[in-house]
Amino acid sequence: MRARMSVLPPLDFIEAEDVRRRPLRVAVAPLPSLFAALGDAIGHGRNGTPDAWRDAIRVHLKAQDRDTLAPLLTRGRTMVPDSLVGCAAEVPGESFRDGIERIVATPGNVLLAELAVCAAAPEGAGWRRVERDPGRWLRRYVASLLRAWRGFGPIWHQGRSSLDREVERIGLASATDAQLELLDTLSPVAGVMDDRWWIECGFATGKKELPDDGLVLVPLVSGPRGLLVDCTPTTIARPATPHPVTVRGLSTPRPWRRSRRCSESRERRFSARPDAPPASAVSRRRCARSRAPRRITSARSRPPDSSSACGAGVTSS
Repeated sequence: MRARMSVLPPLDFIEAEDVRRRPLRVAVAPLPSLFAALGDAIGHGRNGTPDAWRDAIRVHLKAQDRDTLAPLLTRGRTMVPDSLVGCAAEVPGESFRDGIERIVATPGNVLLAELAVCAAAPEGAGWRRVERDPGRWLRRYVASLLRAWRGFGPIWHQGRSSLDREVERIGLASATDAQLELLDTLSPVAGVMDDRWWIECGFATGKKELPDDGLVLVPLVSGPRGLLVDCTPTTIARPATPHPVTVRGLSTPRPWRRSRRCSESRERRFSARPDAPPASAVSRRRCARSRAPRRITSARSRPPDSSSACGAGVTSS
């Protein structure tokens, strides 16, 4: 067991009861999707973004954009200042224009504090160069986003109807007290087992809590392996996970479906954790549903959890 543990990715978990008793909301914003797709366009495509999407972005980029975005070109997961990604925006459900304006207005002291946390994390050495002149780097970063949006914007807008259906699906899951069943379908690196929701965040692993205002899901228009998680050392607030969309004229990500092999692989991964049950007990049984009434709210109607406002806690896969 210990030999297997040494090569397993770090896992975080939230108790099922914590998920059931907190509201489940959804936020739709283009910046997290653009961030994930742009990372694949300048990198090696580990999120699985379709080549046609990457090409649509690359045609608008300049040589200097790769240098600007170098802190994101890491071999493994890294931490990114949450003010740059949009998972924990001040106004959930923000438009692209609002997101850009928010990034531009990021106070220098807030960005420096977030950069210090990110630079100290694994794979975070690239952020040390940004700390020397964060204002200049931020302007270049915004320019890179604007150029990338020329190619990705049409993809995002064509995928909105699919995202609207995902919002309805999340609302239905909340109304029918099926939050755990929903969370079990979101990503190949997350799943429900033994009354816990497990997810690969990559930092400060172990038991986590949800904010008082619950979990906010952010659907991504991205490759099937895309994952962004807004977290702190003690909480998970806003996981951004891929959602398959239909876009005319461009290849789209293949919807993630759990095959038998994938399910067995996930179960072996989760069961190898020290907190997990023995392998013989890993049957992925569904958690008992609570009879408590659920609140269905849009993330646009409520402010985000203040504990993540200065967290520099978005992990990028």
